[in-house]
Amino acid sequence: MPGRAYRTLPCGGGVMAMLAFLTHPAGSPFRRPCVRLTVTRCRPPCPGVATVVAGRQVQRASSSSSSSSSSSSSSAAAAVPSSPSRNTAPSLTDRERVLQRQASIAGTHWARALRAGDTVVDATCGRGRDTLRLAQMLALASSHGTAGGGADRDPFAGGRVVAIDIQADAVAATEELVRTSLPDLVAQPVVPVVEYVRRSHESFHGLGLAPGSVGVIAYNLGYLPGENVDRTVVTTAHTTVASLTAATELVRVGGLITVVCYCGHEGGAEEETAVTTWAAGLPKDRWSSLAMTWLNRENSPSLLLVERTR
Repeated sequence: MPGRAYRTLPCGGGVMAMLAFLTHPAGSPFRRPCVRLTVTRCRPPCPGVATVVAGRQVQRASSSSSSSSSSSSSSAAAAVPSSPSRNTAPSLTDRERVLQRQASIAGTHWARALRAGDTVVDATCGRGRDTLRLAQMLALASSHGTAGGGADRDPFAGGRVVAIDIQADAVAATEELVRTSLPDLVAQPVVPVVEYVRRSHESFHGLGLAPGSVGVIAYNLGYLPGENVDRTVVTTAHTTVASLTAATELVRVGGLITVVCYCGHEGGAEEETAVTTWAAGLPKDRWSSLAMTWLNRENSPSLLLVERTR
């Protein structure tokens, strides 16, 4: 059997190279030594570095201040979390996982539809999560399609986000979330203007939205999420269908209307049926409608995608 010798070489930038020399006995037909190179990046993450993952800011845990500078193997082992610690995060419920996947699907279609300088509307902003995601996506889209600034730059060059809700608590929560989170998520020279409007989603009159000018209009139906909220304040089939009809006048070609329907509360199933019936009746020469439902999860929300094709 061949012998093996190791040599470890520092290569800079926190990279170590390990050379494994495989040597053979003198009588072996394999006279030349074989060299195997293994490259390992061994620099630990910088303490306190923040990253953004799927719209969430994640703070990396820093290693202990005194032991991080020690070169002993015991200190290095202590800095690496053991496998059980990976399960310390609270597990999601099945409903939360469904909502997370649904939000991801909707976000994929938003990103595809958005253009630089677009106007987008969150027609039922709730706690502001969709408003924040739309603002972040619009900032990224606009940063790639807009020229530099200056005193004469259009104030709407970064696009416009209109967040609407009938409840004052919802509008305030959305404004607070966007104000505190958007600067950390977007480091672009051009950011969208975000407007907050307390009113019913039934009509868009008086908001300065020109026909054929909106890239995305998003709806989350039902009641305001959270604990200790008034669940008697809900969207209804009548007002939602009226709003959707008005939205078709505002969406540009290539633009998108997305609707998340919840059927678990009183009136929710009727509203979902009214929305899908409305979408099924749109002219097929101008609109494309797609409904997505979870077949093996009772009372789970459904997602409706309506795209203007011409």
